[in-house]
Amino acid sequence: MFISIPVYFFEKIRVIIDFCQNKVKEVGTIATEEIYSQKISCGKRTYFFNLKEQASGTRFIDIVESKYERESDSHQRVRLVIFEDHIDEFVQALGEVAERLKMSE
Repeated sequence: MFISIPVYFFEKIRVIIDFCQNKVKEVGTIATEEIYSQKISCGKRTYFFNLKEQASGTRFIDIVESKYERESDSHQRVRLVIFEDHIDEFVQALGEVAERLKMSE
């Protein structure tokens, strides 16, 4: 059995879906303040090291790698977040791996 559904019905559904998606984006974002930022350009890649603080007072480092993709004419971004209570272990592990990298050269 075939049921004919008017086009305006789908238009109204699209409006409702768009509205809901926007509300999810609004609720899903956490207000943050950027305290400090440093940018490093390395060939095709750019790295951003950002110190941020949430409205709750929680501080974290946001590391972003941005790389230009010629095929799609866009930037690909990869993000890593390290919270304040994990920074000592992160810095220690990063230092150890960097030392091993230097030793292998």
